[in-house]
Amino acid sequence: MKKHLSVIGMALSCLVLMQSCKKDIATPNNTPVNNTVTAENAVVNKSQITFAKILAKAVKDDAALRSFLKDESLKQFDNDHDVLYQMIKDTKINGTETLHEKLVRFAASKEELEAVEQQLPLLTIFVPTLPNFSPEKWNSSTEVPVVAVSNTANSGVLFYDDKGKESTIAADEIPGFPVLLIKQNERVVVGTSTKLTSNSIGSSAQSSSVYNGDGLVLNFADEAFNNVNPKVKTNKLSPNRVTGASGIDPINIAAYNSGNEWHRDYIYYGLTASNPRGQFKNNYSEFITTMRFLTPDALNMIADQDGDPKMNPAYGHHPGFKDFPSTMWTDGNFEFRITVLINSKNGLGNDLTKVISVRPGDLFDLQYTMEESKPLKILIYKLKSITPKEYHPNVELVPWDLQNYGTAWKFIVYEYDNSQEVTQSYENTTTFAANFEITNSSIEKIGLKFGASATTSEKRTFSVKTTLTSDYLGEATLSFDQPVITSFDGTNYNTREITTGNILSLGIEPKRVF
Repeated sequence: MKKHLSVIGMALSCLVLMQSCKKDIATPNNTPVNNTVTAENAVVNKSQITFAKILAKAVKDDAALRSFLKDESLKQFDNDHDVLYQMIKDTKINGTETLHEKLVRFAASKEELEAVEQQLPLLTIFVPTLPNFSPEKWNSSTEVPVVAVSNTANSGVLFYDDKGKESTIAADEIPGFPVLLIKQNERVVVGTSTKLTSNSIGSSAQSSSVYNGDGLVLNFADEAFNNVNPKVKTNKLSPNRVTGASGIDPINIAAYNSGNEWHRDYIYYGLTASNPRGQFKNNYSEFITTMRFLTPDALNMIADQDGDPKMNPAYGHHPGFKDFPSTMWTDGNFEFRITVLINSKNGLGNDLTKVISVRPGDLFDLQYTMEESKPLKILIYKLKSITPKEYHPNVELVPWDLQNYGTAWKFIVYEYDNSQEVTQSYENTTTFAANFEITNSSIEKIGLKFGASATTSEKRTFSVKTTLTSDYLGEATLSFDQPVITSFDGTNYNTREITTGNILSLGIEPKRVF
């Protein structure tokens, strides 16, 4: 069953179904954390293996079932080739039996399958992309996959065939045969609340329901994963950081031309030198408009876990050589979690967390050279260069209400990998403006900048949830007084960016929301 991919000196990294590498991970405060297999994980593993054995028998016996799973995976309900079992278990296949009814025939008993369903509400069948197998290319009428299990306590990856036979390959090997992976969905959560942090605010607390029935409610962990009925469509702007008027909100151009040093004074309060009083305007909000890695080396940093997409150092295609990768990238998206510490005074929360799911090709441009592999007599493409690209997520944060939010916001960025959760502590020291006055039942900002009024300073400690294997990409600070636009060359406007050291650059700009 083993097929190695050490062809022409190239070794592929583990794909998404390989077990997480076991190593000590130092957290940002350099405190080592020991990752142990819990009793709960052991129960999950046992139930996943039970389901894998049932499914392996079923897919061997039933071509219609294989076709059904292929079609469901191509829907990418969570922006990946995942099939959430609870969503489709009662769906009739070819108008006859439901998926549940088909699987019962291959279980030891009806009770055995129902116990797994109850034990694993997030049970997911994942169709991976391998060098010679993918959801798109799966010939479901003839290709019968074995079934693998993720996150087992073993050093390798377990596979089961229709006879219930168990096989293992090492974690650094890639299967050269059709495979389905049984796992727990990391993009869906159980319960009515989908808040990613205990005191977060923003869209992450209002994600859509995936499944609601039999006393069970499943929600998307964040709207970034909602491919069923997305509430917000991604609006990608111009691919260049230096933009003309079409790539930036007109209010920012007006603020730049107003002569105000503090552009956000003009945007949120309408203040100018001749009009130093104004009410807060909540029809503008801050947005994460751009993300850009500052070095090609960042790719190795964020593509270090089994579930991360990875570049192929070489690729090609030949009918007689199926084990060679045929694409630039392995399957999957990068998931980034950006926590913004805003030091709120109005009770809405001190921080908000945003999730951004990005295809690797949107972050890095891979250039290849074409040459002939003499031993194999085929044309292959070899990696020539890696260039970071600017990505435009267009993710809304909140309006910058200077009376209630601190004058400086801290952005903490992780490339998120699914593993054991840990909590990190961060401090943010900020000031609050005091030049506000209640006039005729309305609150007005009095004077540009901080006026003649004093400011108050405050330090707060925040707890941010992440995981052991997530990659910490640094922190960046944005303050209310920093300009949105830094210069104009007669044609294009340069917008300001904040950086997390020498790793990542973020563009944060106000935009009109209604």
